[in-house]
Amino acid sequence: MTEREMTDVGSFTIPFNQPVLYSKSCRDYNPIHLSALAGKYLFGMGGKIAHGMTSVALVAEMSRREERTRKMAEIWWSTQEPWSAEVSFKRPVVLPSTLSLRISREEGKKIHFEVVGSGRGENKIYTEGWVQSM
Repeated sequence: MTEREMTDVGSFTIPFNQPVLYSKSCRDYNPIHLSALAGKYLFGMGGKIAHGMTSVALVAEMSRREERTRKMAEIWWSTQEPWSAEVSFKRPVVLPSTLSLRISREEGKKIHFEVVGSGRGENKIYTEGWVQSM
């Protein structure tokens, strides 16, 4: 994605046990999501990692709670008009992790977002994408 001015919205934490709960709903029982040993030693991921769609789901949920993301929420949670999203997963989220959500100003109907690390990985983008009404 091109350089754009991003606004910090807030942060969220994905706990160590979260993939077990998510696996039950999506039926993705990949060992990298359920075992720190498998994630680290078999797949070289640094430990147990979150499902990619977990961060996207948390972005959608956070958009409902934050005033600064009202436009994003209106698109994502609309039952009246179709919408689309495009997401790129840039790096694995090793658990537990605290991440931050940043969004850009609107460009037409598109709203861009980034999920970035908090703390040590502060400037690393883990997930980025956009959501738009059609």
